[in-house]
Amino acid sequence: MDDGNVQSPDDDAASRLLSMGERRRLALGRVRAERNRRLAATDWQALRAIEQGRLPEFLMGPEAARRQALRDLPARLAAEGALERLADCGALNRFEPTWP
Repeated sequence: MDDGNVQSPDDDAASRLLSMGERRRLALGRVRAERNRRLAATDWQALRAIEQGRLPEFLMGPEAARRQALRDLPARLAAEGALERLADCGALNRFEPTWP
Protein backbone atom coordinates (compact mmCIF):
# COMPACT_ATOMS: atom_id res chain seq x y z
CA MET A 1 0.00 0.00 0.00
CA ASP A 2 1.36 3.45 -0.96
CA ASP A 3 1.04 5.78 2.02
CA GLY A 4 2.90 8.73 0.47
CA ASN A 5 6.10 8.01 2.37
CA VAL A 6 9.48 7.60 0.73
CA GLN A 7 12.74 6.19 2.00
CA SER A 8 15.48 8.73 2.39
CA PRO A 9 18.61 7.65 0.49
CA ASP A 10 20.77 8.98 3.36
CA ASP A 11 19.09 6.78 5.99
CA ASP A 12 20.14 3.29 7.00
CA ALA A 13 17.79 0.29 6.91
CA ALA A 14 16.46 1.01 10.40
CA SER A 15 15.53 4.59 9.58
CA ARG A 16 12.04 6.00 9.40
CA LEU A 17 10.20 6.91 6.27
CA LEU A 18 9.88 10.56 5.34
CA SER A 19 6.65 11.91 3.96
CA MET A 20 6.73 14.19 0.95
CA GLY A 21 5.62 17.02 3.26
CA GLU A 22 8.67 16.43 5.46
CA ARG A 23 10.90 16.32 2.38
CA ARG A 24 9.41 19.62 1.17
CA ARG A 25 10.14 21.20 4.57
CA LEU A 26 13.74 19.94 4.36
CA ALA A 27 14.10 21.35 0.84
CA LEU A 28 12.77 24.72 2.00
CA GLY A 29 15.21 24.57 4.91
CA ARG A 30 18.08 24.12 2.44
CA VAL A 31 16.83 27.13 0.47
CA ARG A 32 16.67 29.21 3.67
CA ALA A 33 20.19 28.18 4.68
CA GLU A 34 21.60 29.21 1.28
CA ARG A 35 19.55 32.42 1.35
CA ASN A 36 21.01 33.24 4.78
CA ARG A 37 24.53 32.57 3.50
CA ARG A 38 23.95 34.89 0.54
CA LEU A 39 22.56 37.63 2.79
CA ALA A 40 25.47 37.32 5.21
CA ALA A 41 27.91 37.63 2.31
CA THR A 42 26.49 41.07 1.49
CA ASP A 43 26.03 42.42 5.03
CA TRP A 44 29.24 44.40 4.68
CA GLN A 45 27.66 46.54 1.96
CA ALA A 46 24.84 47.66 4.23
CA LEU A 47 27.24 48.23 7.12
CA ARG A 48 29.55 50.30 4.95
CA ALA A 49 26.60 52.41 3.75
CA ILE A 50 25.64 53.06 7.36
CA GLU A 51 29.22 53.97 8.31
CA GLN A 52 29.51 56.35 5.37
CA GLY A 53 26.15 57.97 5.99
CA ARG A 54 24.74 56.71 2.67
CA LEU A 55 22.02 54.44 3.98
CA PRO A 56 19.16 56.22 2.14
CA GLU A 57 21.02 55.86 -1.18
CA PHE A 58 21.85 52.23 -0.44
CA LEU A 59 18.22 51.45 0.37
CA MET A 60 17.18 52.80 -3.03
CA GLY A 61 19.85 50.84 -4.91
CA PRO A 62 19.96 47.46 -6.63
CA GLU A 63 21.79 45.61 -3.86
CA ALA A 64 19.14 46.51 -1.29
CA ALA A 65 16.47 45.31 -3.72
CA ARG A 66 18.38 42.05 -4.22
CA ARG A 67 18.69 41.56 -0.45
CA GLN A 68 14.94 42.12 -0.06
CA ALA A 69 14.25 39.61 -2.81
CA LEU A 70 16.44 37.09 -0.97
CA ARG A 71 14.51 37.70 2.26
CA ASP A 72 11.22 37.25 0.39
CA LEU A 73 12.28 34.09 -1.47
CA PRO A 74 10.89 31.42 0.91
CA ALA A 75 7.49 33.14 1.08
CA ARG A 76 7.45 33.59 -2.70
CA LEU A 77 8.23 29.90 -3.25
CA ALA A 78 5.42 28.95 -0.88
CA ALA A 79 2.95 31.33 -2.53
CA GLU A 80 3.85 29.97 -5.97
CA GLY A 81 3.58 26.35 -4.77
CA ALA A 82 7.03 25.69 -6.22
CA LEU A 83 7.83 22.78 -3.92
CA GLU A 84 4.31 21.35 -3.94
CA ARG A 85 4.54 20.88 -7.71
CA LEU A 86 7.51 18.55 -7.26
CA ALA A 87 6.09 15.06 -7.00
CA ASP A 88 9.13 12.86 -6.40
CA CYS A 89 12.16 12.70 -4.11
CA GLY A 90 14.68 13.22 -6.87
CA ALA A 91 13.05 16.45 -7.98
CA LEU A 92 12.97 17.72 -4.39
CA ASN A 93 16.62 16.82 -3.88
CA ARG A 94 17.62 18.63 -7.08
CA PHE A 95 15.41 21.66 -6.48
CA GLU A 96 17.25 24.93 -6.90
CA PRO A 97 15.32 28.20 -6.96
CA THR A 98 16.09 31.02 -9.32
CA TRP A 99 18.23 33.19 -7.07
CA PRO A 100 17.83 36.97 -7.15
